[in-house]
Amino acid sequence: MLFIAQICKYVVGIVLYHTYVHGCGPAVHNEVAERSRQWFYKQPGTIDSDRISVYRDILDRHPETLQAGTVFPDWGYGCMSMDDEAEAAHWTPFLEHGLRYLHAKYPFPFTSAKAEQLVAFLFGIAAHQVSDEQWHSLSGMHEGIMRVLADSTFQGDFARAHDVLDVGGDFALAHMNDLKYMLDKWTVPIDD
Repeated sequence: MLFIAQICKYVVGIVLYHTYVHGCGPAVHNEVAERSRQWFYKQPGTIDSDRISVYRDILDRHPETLQAGTVFPDWGYGCMSMDDEAEAAHWTPFLEHGLRYLHAKYPFPFTSAKAEQLVAFLFGIAAHQVSDEQWHSLSGMHEGIMRVLADSTFQGDFARAHDVLDVGGDFALAHMNDLKYMLDKWTVPIDD
């Protein structure tokens, strides 16, 4: 009960002072990537199990690059006047371009650490895209968490739900889950 009261105080604070607090932490995006990484498995001997094993091993070896990829699409929002560029990093054409670049520069099988880091980084970007679809109720989705919160708590005001969830979601997730897998140092494949 004490936790609920603390969360309510936090949420009220965010709503009242939303002009001073803008941002989204990395926990939600990293949680989606971590769960995807864990589920990225096929029983040995089944169709595609060898190739899936290769990619899973890459993700296991490069969590610092995977986690950097999960937050990368948000890099320019609200700073450096790069909103359009950051928005472009959220969508399929950006990821497709990254995959074409990967396959042109580092043909499969990947034999270098740089190739593996780029694979992990792109996987992180894909995880970000998937989580944003669900989180922000995109593509006409009516069941995304932000739409549900807007309708159930803020009389349909999507902007208010957005302000609360972008920050509050990370706090709630940190309280509910063990986030020990999150690293305090990330690697961005800047050579690529």
